[in-house]
Amino acid sequence: MKRLVAGFERFLDYFIVTMTIGIVVCVALQVLFRYVFAYSAPWTEEIARFMFIYLTFVGSAVCMKEKTHITIEVLIEVLPKWLRSTTLILVQLLTMWFLVVVLIGSWQMVLSSTEVRSASLIWLNYSYVYFALFFGAVLMLIYSIFRLYELVQSIFQPVQKEQSLQSQNQTMDGGR
Repeated sequence: MKRLVAGFERFLDYFIVTMTIGIVVCVALQVLFRYVFAYSAPWTEEIARFMFIYLTFVGSAVCMKEKTHITIEVLIEVLPKWLRSTTLILVQLLTMWFLVVVLIGSWQMVLSSTEVRSASLIWLNYSYVYFALFFGAVLMLIYSIFRLYELVQSIFQPVQKEQSLQSQNQTMDGGR
């Protein structure tokens, strides 16, 4: 299972790099067409925009996995440990609720836009573009579930460690 997760995370990393390179190539082509050939190729701008949309939502999911989203930790750090844990769990639950709402809404957008075509890429319907939000929300929800599991586990681990230390001390004392 760990190999599968690692392979998927490697795929996401390659996907992000590919989208970034694709954006650079499309923008460079746009500049080349406009200033060298005196021809504006609207498809390059649209493809770059669609790649940027995918990059945004998949990148946001990767940020959630790596815990690199912007956070304000000043208030959390001054709270007592039990209240800090409770607050972090509450924030994670609210994040998951928001992501479920986004997931439902984005899937509705995917389904409702199957007949809407791109202006310069008539073969591309907008459901593929809206799928970026759905895919990113699914990934973020998965990583939020993992984060919630880590938070809950971190609450109960000190209790388990303390209990194992007490049992070790009783064994060393001869059960006294």
